[in-house]
Amino acid sequence: MRLFQLGLITVCLFTVAGAEILVVPTQYETIQEGIDAAADSGDFMLVLPGEYQENIDFDGKAVLVFGIGGPLVTTIDGGGDGPCVRFTSAEGLGSIIGGFTLTGGSGDGNRGGAVIVAGEGIQPATPVIAMNIITGNDADDGGAVYSSALGAPVLYRNLFLRNNSDGQGGAINVGTGGSAIVMNNTFVANESGSQGAALYFNFLGALVQFTNNIVVHNQSGQGGALFAPRLVGARVSAGYNDVWDNEGGDYSGVAPGEGAISEDPLFVDEENDVYYLTEDSPCIDAGDPNGLADFDGSRADIGCYSTLQGPDMATVVVDPDSVEFGAVETGDDSTLTITLTNPNQDQVTAGLLAVIESPFSFSDTLITLEGGAEAELEVTFAPGEETEYVDSLMIVTTTRIELADTLEIPYPVGYTWLHLTGTGESPREVRGDTAGPDNYLLLSCYPNPFNESLEITVRLKYATRIALEVFDINGRVTGVLFRGDLSAGTRRFGWSPSGLSAGTYFIRLTHSAGAEEMPVKYLK
Repeated sequence: MRLFQLGLITVCLFTVAGAEILVVPTQYETIQEGIDAAADSGDFMLVLPGEYQENIDFDGKAVLVFGIGGPLVTTIDGGGDGPCVRFTSAEGLGSIIGGFTLTGGSGDGNRGGAVIVAGEGIQPATPVIAMNIITGNDADDGGAVYSSALGAPVLYRNLFLRNNSDGQGGAINVGTGGSAIVMNNTFVANESGSQGAALYFNFLGALVQFTNNIVVHNQSGQGGALFAPRLVGARVSAGYNDVWDNEGGDYSGVAPGEGAISEDPLFVDEENDVYYLTEDSPCIDAGDPNGLADFDGSRADIGCYSTLQGPDMATVVVDPDSVEFGAVETGDDSTLTITLTNPNQDQVTAGLLAVIESPFSFSDTLITLEGGAEAELEVTFAPGEETEYVDSLMIVTTTRIELADTLEIPYPVGYTWLHLTGTGESPREVRGDTAGPDNYLLLSCYPNPFNESLEITVRLKYATRIALEVFDINGRVTGVLFRGDLSAGTRRFGWSPSGLSAGTYFIRLTHSAGAEEMPVKYLK
């Protein structure tokens, strides 16, 4: 067995005809601007790696917002100015946020540090919050999530880490009129000053389904990790959870339910916040046998990270993997055809995304491939000026998980790259533009997280002197990959840490117009 590490999370598979893919920050500078521009239903928003200090509001729209690099490299920071995300306008199951670290949230009216969910009038709000790391948020009630007034979120495969509530619900507070489905999440080191370090259920709450979750090392002033008033505790339907070693107790007013265990889950490296399961973890194949299976079809594991036991799925194969257009006159264009092949037996979807704005474009943004099927993709090069162009087309492979008869969410398989080059050629004089930060790009760090070695891709539109360095979380230089002059083009550099502890590091590209930086996670 090997651990399946969540990498790229991208577009959902219940595609709506005419749906648009919106990209932040290349098309829209902020996530909120993208939501505001999206249609009321069906659009997809892909957010490139980076830190976004925002307090976003879905405003009732059925839009899918995904951090395409995953939560280790894509962050929404609430900045202490309210929750990171609001679902307070009767959003439905088509309103989905995933692939982010949600941090720095302070709640709305001191409720729901990272996320607040509430219905509107008599209409419930039922958004999906999936595959995020929710950490470092604080509110009086519901340090991470607050659900009330017809709020009924689906919380699936999130890591709740070190959130704090001075009152009730260190991680989740289900308040008056609220409900929640809480499935396959992991709760570690959340704190409540009163009751319910992981989950607090108000006596006027409606219903909570709490299944296949790991709840360990949380702390409450009193009343346990899971708390509900004894007279209404039956409204919390719990089962197949691992609840262990929580200060203030494990359960209070909530019955553990069928399949409950209380054992050390045996994380890979808890000291460095790596919460995948070791091969001998008691949580493997211990989830609800009648519920949603793991990605590989085996019985569900407990917790947010699944351990694959069957054959891994492969990414879409691209032929060729590099396209050279040669010289094309400015104002004209050239088109080439590449082939995408699905090497798996199951259906997958390939989502195509240009990392930067460039004169390269493609005929489709979403291609569904049956098992073993091929599809042709046209790539067009239309240069606007006389210069050399380099780009990389990201091709993300996803399959799907069915949460309910009418709800599917994406599950990442991985990604491949199509490298594109071409030269603009003009019969007339074309004035070159001024070199700015957009012309010096740190494109990718792959794989991320990584175990032994990392490949860093840098694009230079202009020749310049650069420094490519590695910093730790305290700002100390821990590695110098390159310092000196480089010509225009795409370069790849390797980094294999030696003598460094596991954790988060920052790859920084410094150039004449500023600097670009990307966080990476080193796992031992």
